[in-house]
Amino acid sequence: MSRLSSPIGQARASGHEPNQIPQRSIVWAAIIMTLLVIGSAGVTSLTMSVLERVAGPASDRLVVPPPAPPGPRLLASPTRKLAELRAAEKAWLGSYDWVDREAGVVRISIDRAMELIAVRGVPDGQRGGRPPR
Repeated sequence: MSRLSSPIGQARASGHEPNQIPQRSIVWAAIIMTLLVIGSAGVTSLTMSVLERVAGPASDRLVVPPPAPPGPRLLASPTRKLAELRAAEKAWLGSYDWVDREAGVVRISIDRAMELIAVRGVPDGQRGGRPPR
């Protein structure tokens, strides 16, 4: 093949670029790209068939979504529940009971505790807790 038979050689000899695109290069590029696409599809298909044989069908491996969380626990009558809670708190604050019988610690009503603090005052050096004996 002589230097003048190639498009680049002809362009150099004539002093300008050729006005035609070399068709052979375009055809070969199209053939190579077509073969690459077909080969990629074949490799993908082969890989999927091997994986299905090893791991089973894809439908068996689907992730099951977790169950929906339970709905909010709304109160049917929140005002009644609040009244019951306040009544229970008031009963507890107004009652007497042993906290620790062996240590002699008792719980007294809040009203009585406020009366005793008003009469006796807060014991020196203590804020709450057991008064000294």
